[in-house]
Amino acid sequence: MNAFITHYVQKALEAEVAELKAKLEDNSASTVPSPATVSSTDSSGLKSVELPFTNKAMGQRLDAYRTFTAKYLVKAQQDKFDAVKSEKEKWVSYFSAKTEEVGKDFQ
Repeated sequence: MNAFITHYVQKALEAEVAELKAKLEDNSASTVPSPATVSSTDSSGLKSVELPFTNKAMGQRLDAYRTFTAKYLVKAQQDKFDAVKSEKEKWVSYFSAKTEEVGKDFQ
């Protein structure tokens, strides 16, 4: 079941990444080339320079997001699986002890 959930989550993430890549390509094809830098002056009179995002930068951010999400989801599923397994072992040992206790009473 854990493998099924991980596989399902992985497929959902791959679909989301493909959708984001398609949007990125659509945006890059429809945008007008922008200047290399954009400068602005804030209310205090300080001039700031901002570099526009490029497709390469967005691709890197997308890859970083994909990597983070994949690691996070796999770790979360593993932690959940381990927690359930630990609780199951506790309850099995508890009820085993209780049944042995009850068994001794009937002998």
